[in-house]
Amino acid sequence: MFFHKQELQFKAKPDKPDAIYARKLQEVLGGQ
Repeated sequence: MFFHKQELQFKAKPDKPDAIYARKLQEVLGGQ
């Protein structure tokens, strides 16, 4: 079950774009 909130679940501030993390995040967000 997914709960949609407008806040970040993880307080992460990457100092550079993380392609692997972005791909995983997009996979999670788009694969519902």
